[in-house]
Amino acid sequence: MHSFSEDKQDAAFDAGVNRISLGVQTFDTTIRRALGRKAPREKLITTLERLVAQDAGAIVVDMMYGLPKQSFDSWRADLETVDALSLDGVDHYGLNLIPGTPLMSAVEKGKLSPLKRQVLGEFYASGYEQMLSLGWHPISTSHWQAPDLRERSVYNFGAKTGWDFFGFGAGAGGSLNGYGYYNIPMLDAYGAAVTAGNAPLMGLSQASVLAPMLNTLRAGTERARIDPQALSQSAIACGLDLDPVDLLAPLWAQWQEAGLMAARFRFWDLTLAGRFWQVQMTQRMTQYLTEAYLPPEQDTNDSWSAKAEDPPVLPKRSPSKANPSNPTSPKNSPLSKRTNEHA
Repeated sequence: MHSFSEDKQDAAFDAGVNRISLGVQTFDTTIRRALGRKAPREKLITTLERLVAQDAGAIVVDMMYGLPKQSFDSWRADLETVDALSLDGVDHYGLNLIPGTPLMSAVEKGKLSPLKRQVLGEFYASGYEQMLSLGWHPISTSHWQAPDLRERSVYNFGAKTGWDFFGFGAGAGGSLNGYGYYNIPMLDAYGAAVTAGNAPLMGLSQASVLAPMLNTLRAGTERARIDPQALSQSAIACGLDLDPVDLLAPLWAQWQEAGLMAARFRFWDLTLAGRFWQVQMTQRMTQYLTEAYLPPEQDTNDSWSAKAEDPPVLPKRSPSKANPSNPTSPKNSPLSKRTNEHA
């Protein structure tokens, strides 16, 4: 946000941009300084108030919990500020330490200490309950929609679940008819490619033959509700003989016992604890299904190189060869004790 000047804001809206998402992380100036963020609280608020006042598009911010020096009080204060600014949407993300970043370096040197996973869960639960109390609606496991309903998070959902779309700019990605691409992330290299008249591409990929089924699964977990009927139908569209619902049934029963999922009508809903563990649960299910349907040498992560001449052949495999297991100890998560009231 530090470099998002008023001229750039106006240029974006004049060009037809109808949604702006900004990585605020926190409004607490003390915490921001510890993170190396330049803009203080007052500057952030002034910028966001100006954007909201223009009424030209949805204004969304990313907020993080589990930051160094962050307390439950400062986290709640951040969310109160989000609500008071009349923003259209907000994402809640737990701190993810990335190698090579200043924050990771500070942790490695012992200057900062990251929070334990169970504490992150308590932050997530606190934020979830507070947003509900303020009248906001969860449209995914991490994204909230303001009462004005302007924010829909269409791009975020579509990008994760296989929609066709085009992404423009350094580091952007897109997909069309089962093929994906991502652009050069470095600004200088991206600009040089465009100036030279070259496509600024970093890579291309072709979706797995399992993509329709895996995308249906991801769409469900992203919004905290898996539809077994839709999942079975997507497998048929892939030409699969084994029903993924039958394959996943033991795993879902295990996660239900752990307090991560709850059967409701024909659906399987993620509980509050399940929402917190959604990313790990989705990764485990997609890995499990991929191993059940495809040999490791043909498909290890639901995509292959665009240079591959032939698509992989689907073998008929016994479901007993796959071995489901829990994500990283969610049964011991403090959130699992709090799911009944939100199930």
